[in-house]
Amino acid sequence: MATKELMLQLADEQGVAASLEDGIQRAKVLRKTLQTQPQQVQEQHLRILDTMGISEDQYWEGN
Repeated sequence: MATKELMLQLADEQGVAASLEDGIQRAKVLRKTLQTQPQQVQEQHLRILDTMGISEDQYWEGN
């Protein structure tokens, strides 16, 4: 939660804005891109998520 708040604050300070729908669409594109990557890349991504202590859905959906 703190990370999200800091990101929003930085975006506000930089005058950058995007709608929630923009973010959702971008996440969908990036998720599909990851699915086309070699298995080794996908496994590394899952290891990173495991280290972060979050599920793949949490990562992509921001929950």
